[in-house]
Amino acid sequence: MGGIGAHCIEDFRTLQMFVEAPSMYKETFKLHCVEKCFPDHGVRRPVEIVLFDFDETLTLATFMPSMSSFSRVDWDPGELSGTDWSAEELVLYSFESPFSEGCRLALLRAMLQDISKRHILAVLSKNESGAAAVLNLLKLAGLAKYFSAIWTTPYRSLVPCAVYQASPGQWEVFEPPLMDIQDHQTEVLYHIVEHTDKWFPQIGLKQDRYIRLQPLSPESVILVDDERENLQSPLGKQALRYCKVARYDEVYRSCGPLNQLGGIGAHSEEDFETLRAFIAEPWAFQEPRFEKEQGEEVADPQLELLAVSVYQ
Repeated sequence: MGGIGAHCIEDFRTLQMFVEAPSMYKETFKLHCVEKCFPDHGVRRPVEIVLFDFDETLTLATFMPSMSSFSRVDWDPGELSGTDWSAEELVLYSFESPFSEGCRLALLRAMLQDISKRHILAVLSKNESGAAAVLNLLKLAGLAKYFSAIWTTPYRSLVPCAVYQASPGQWEVFEPPLMDIQDHQTEVLYHIVEHTDKWFPQIGLKQDRYIRLQPLSPESVILVDDERENLQSPLGKQALRYCKVARYDEVYRSCGPLNQLGGIGAHSEEDFETLRAFIAEPWAFQEPRFEKEQGEEVADPQLELLAVSVYQ
């Protein structure tokens, strides 16, 4: 269903103002954070895990060297010598933003350092190069140490699909239960909630910080992603707390026009504070609600889509 003004008469005045002065309504590229309505949202359970997508979420666009060894955990940056890429160029093209002032990577690093003190951070990415390749790019950017595990889909037998940080700076390959579930971010999220020890080997090592993860609830995990379709699976499972990263098309450095760029903080430094605030108090970002004629308050998914359409 839809309709201008169906739920808010202010729609008419807003549309009139937009028609009269469209230049006053510039497109913005900022994070959109939401806590969905679920039966016991009033309990205000804290966030335990922040699950980041990698491509166009931690990166603006992902650039990796073509060498097969980049998909190994023991890859050495010295292997870039004589290739088309230097370590500095890989970091610049993947993580630094030409669309904002200041150093995006420094701000991203500071945010991850801050939230990793109180929460478990992990990466879940659709990346055919595998988890070790994601890890190696994060290492080049000085970001890997803030994450506990990295998982990549779809399942591939020739490259590692999962790595975990067994001790500071020491990463190990392991086999996550990717074959047991549908290849979709939200399905993985729920499987992590139900079988946490299969996704975090640190639990088997009796590390106190990870033992506390059992039990989890779906709202204990925040999903940070640039793909809206990843927020709800075809089977109907939804990420109850999520952060949608803005996507956009733009001329990018020497690459020319690129489609579907992204990146937390790529256009606005406010993204970093917004995400910090959302992780600390997700209940302050509840989805739009309205009241039915009978007085029953329910969620309005169409109103939410209207509010965030500018970010897609």
